Amino acid sequence: MVKRNYIADIEKALKERTIRKYIQRLDHEGFIIKKVEEGKRLKYVYTAVPIQEAWNKVKGKIQQIIDEITRVLEIKAVLF
Repeated sequence: MVKRNYIADIEKALKERTIRKYIQRLDHEGFIIKKVEEGKRLKYVYTAVPIQEAWNKVKGKIQQIIDEITRVLEIKAVLF
């Protein structure tokens, strides 16, 4: 039989892992800024990029998707 504490520990670890992956993705895509601060120990401090910069990144991604859809539709139109 599995102890209840063990299950809670697994759930907590999964949540932490999910959060770390999400933060890593936001950092990779440029939506947050990660800085190292020194206190009793080193730690990361995350801040969001300015809203205008975030909007420009989102707008660029949307435009890439639209361009790809347009390209595929144009190829399909030529084939038929």
